[in-house]
Amino acid sequence: LDSPTFGAHTELILDSSESYALCIPHGVGQAYEVISDTALLIYALNTEYSPERELTINAFDPVIGIDWGTGFIQSKRDKDALGLEQIKLMNLL
Repeated sequence: LDSPTFGAHTELILDSSESYALCIPHGVGQAYEVISDTALLIYALNTEYSPERELTINAFDPVIGIDWGTGFIQSKRDKDALGLEQIKLMNLL
C-alpha cells in the first residue's frame, strides 16, 4: 500500500508468433484481455492454490485507469469485485 507504484498498471501484448511468457511476482495483481479467437493461459504458483486467499479487484475501477475499450465479456465475479479504495478501507490487502 505504501509503494509508489501501488495501483499503477502496464500493458503489453503476447502473441503466438513469439515464445514469450510473463512472470508476475507474488502480491501483484493481474488482468488480461483475449484479443484473438482462442487463448491458452497457464498459471504457475509458488504455493498450493487456495481460493480463500484470492482477492478479486475490479479491473474497471477508474482509480486503476485501464482503458479496456468496448465489447468485452466480464464474469459475475469480476463485475461484483471491489475497487482499490474499497479494498484499502476494508483492510483486505
